[in-house]
Amino acid sequence: MIRPVSARQPSRRRGRLIGDSPADVAAASDAGVRFLGYARNVRKEKLLRQAGAESIVTSLEQVLQILRS
Repeated sequence: MIRPVSARQPSRRRGRLIGDSPADVAAASDAGVRFLGYARNVRKEKLLRQAGAESIVTSLEQVLQILRS
């Protein structure tokens, strides 16, 4: 993930990593891209928030809506 994003600097601002774990939050931060968390339950949401995620959705339909906007 980091290599393709690094090759095209302008894409970093538009890039977004979608994930469901604290490791994904850290990877997005390391890559310099925004993070969108997917939490299928309350426990996952809590873990993502503790890791620093600010944008979290609870359904894949919400992911599609965000990516299309």
